[in-house]
Amino acid sequence: MFYGFYPGPMGGLAIAELIYGKKSPSGRLPVSIPASVGQIPVYYNHRKSYRAMHYCDREDGALYVFGEGMGYSSFTYEEIHTEVIEDEVSLTCRVKNCGEYEDATVLQCYRSIQVSQVVPRIRELKGFQKVWLMPGEEKKVTVKMSKDFFYIYGRNEKWEKEKGIYELLLMEGKKLIWKGELRCI
Repeated sequence: MFYGFYPGPMGGLAIAELIYGKKSPSGRLPVSIPASVGQIPVYYNHRKSYRAMHYCDREDGALYVFGEGMGYSSFTYEEIHTEVIEDEVSLTCRVKNCGEYEDATVLQCYRSIQVSQVVPRIRELKGFQKVWLMPGEEKKVTVKMSKDFFYIYGRNEKWEKEKGIYELLLMEGKKLIWKGELRCI
């Protein structure tokens, strides 16, 4: 399924090239798509206290989630490690295109805080990196996140550094690739 939203005057040609395999789709959804009209609102970063409506006749969750997208190849992710220098977090890994097509993967880094002075979000996108690879090619990729990684909008209605344990999630759409912990002391 392709979503073109408003593709512009060359959108028809672009979609045709994607359908016939001349190009590989590389876009990722900037929104979550609900499974039914009664499921609204649907978004990726709700607070942990949010209680989604549960249906008896359908599965919970969005039909397509924020950040989801597909291409024609598959990728492997290895040698994943993180580094924190003066509150700036970076995640580095080796990515390999295991498919037969030139394609792109979008590494998405999400943050989740375990305990906070305010009810935290389930996860928040903090950095991403799009990487184009030829078939069989591999590359070392670094996703850098800004210094606000350890900051939350606190009770005093200001951005404050929050001490505690953070989870860093490396994802590709719905697929969890890696999960690690970072401590802010």
